[in-house]
Amino acid sequence: MNTTLRPAAPQDIAELRQLYFEVYGHGYPVALGSDPTEMHRLITDPHSHWLTARRTDTGELAGSVVVQTDPGNRVGKLVGLAVHPRQRQCGLAGRLTEAVTADALAAGTLDSIHTTVRMVTQAPQRVVARNGYRPLGLLPNAADVSGCETLALFACYAEGVLERRERVTVVPRAVMPLLDAAEESIGIPCAAVLPADATDLDASPPLPGGGAGSPARAHS
Repeated sequence: MNTTLRPAAPQDIAELRQLYFEVYGHGYPVALGSDPTEMHRLITDPHSHWLTARRTDTGELAGSVVVQTDPGNRVGKLVGLAVHPRQRQCGLAGRLTEAVTADALAAGTLDSIHTTVRMVTQAPQRVVARNGYRPLGLLPNAADVSGCETLALFACYAEGVLERRERVTVVPRAVMPLLDAAEESIGIPCAAVLPADATDLDASPPLPGGGAGSPARAHS
């Protein structure tokens, strides 16, 4: 099956609503799949990236995906990945994910894009992992799709972002197991980070203007 990827347009809204119904039924919890007003807002928002896939032979809508962005914080979220049941097993989910991620990062306004995927099947996890998204953890009972489900959290990063991260050398002792897990699972080196007692953290000097210090982000 050959498909053409292109940005969503307001005239696609009726077909998009039908696509999300075909894929998720009435249980889809995100407004972009059911609320025409929100869908129109996102489609016309210059900071959102919404791609559709259509069959080249029939023009039928075959898939959809969105990256919503927060330019002020330089983060985006991949949501609404849907492929029509008749168009599956053709790699379309991966093509949509790859294309919308590249499109969003190419704008130069984002440092990272995160997404959550369902755990009831391995397919969504494989799709994002194959397109540069790293596993970051689990969100137990986080969404009501067809009942409460545990979701997996993934993220990908713009080129050079991880290398430019602010170095953290001291964290609360309770955070150390999370750092150990991050180093073991995704390779982020944390050996140089030391634990500190909460009383030591609370004793850090105030910032100018009377604000509290942020010792969990101490610099080297």
